[in-house]
Amino acid sequence: MDERPLTSQYLFKQSLRIPVFSAIYFGIFSWLGHSPRFDSEGFNNFIAISKLPIALLSLSIPFVAVVANIHRTVQTNRQIEETKQKNLSDSYYSHLKFVTDYFTNLPNKTIKRERHYGTKEISYKINYPIHLYRYIFINSSPEKGRPKNTDKEYIREVNNHWVDILKNLEKIHSSNRGSQFDEVLIRQMQSLHSIEKHLSELNRMLCLTPMELNEHATLYFDGYEMITNFMSSIELGDTIETYFKFTIDILDITDNFLSFKDDGSSGQIIILARLLKDNNPAIFDEIVTNKGKAQPSLTYNGDRLATEH
Repeated sequence: MDERPLTSQYLFKQSLRIPVFSAIYFGIFSWLGHSPRFDSEGFNNFIAISKLPIALLSLSIPFVAVVANIHRTVQTNRQIEETKQKNLSDSYYSHLKFVTDYFTNLPNKTIKRERHYGTKEISYKINYPIHLYRYIFINSSPEKGRPKNTDKEYIREVNNHWVDILKNLEKIHSSNRGSQFDEVLIRQMQSLHSIEKHLSELNRMLCLTPMELNEHATLYFDGYEMITNFMSSIELGDTIETYFKFTIDILDITDNFLSFKDDGSSGQIIILARLLKDNNPAIFDEIVTNKGKAQPSLTYNGDRLATEH
């Protein structure tokens, strides 16, 4: 039985058919040998011999009542389910709108990139708020309603990227006392390449404005060849700080936090990113600017090196 009209239900039709056919079937045996008489005696005799058929026919009333009650229950349950689904759907879209509006209204963050032809400004924002919402609330849907939890794997991955960036910033800023210049330069090349790869992944995961550059920088040293999109330590520091502030803003609405006690205005990440602007690492004195786009890479004697963590 379903929510269609009662007259379309199979059980309703059977609740009428069975009593009628049963009454006719047993009535045939009751009426055999009797002739129709249309007088008081004939009607009395008809009632006397038709007690069983009439009783069977009268069963249609309770049968129909039972079926109607069952049908009413089915319809009520269906209405409850539809109301519940509507509430789930409404809660999902309400939450989606609230979160995506929050992402959309986050202030743009502008980074200035100094080039030989002048200063180029890149304005960062969350380009795809709905995609970001689906990254964070991966199990959310109109059928399931408002999400109860964020995607822990997504939060963990974002956190790990920042942990690795922090480690590589510390390597870049580590004391060079007692180290040869080539050792310092190679360490900074490896750390810069690792940071750049993590920033690229964070750009994708945070749905930020993609970096669209028409130039790149190269460095060849002692068998190492590096391609980077960062021309100066100021660019690198500003980009790290910008990405980190977006990360903090995004995590604020999800009630999730990084594994280290940093916020958008202070902490190790911000301090080390700003320190890049003051203590220009040696690597940025050695790179050569080239025209055209290129993917960041680090090779040694022609073999591509994996990103260090």
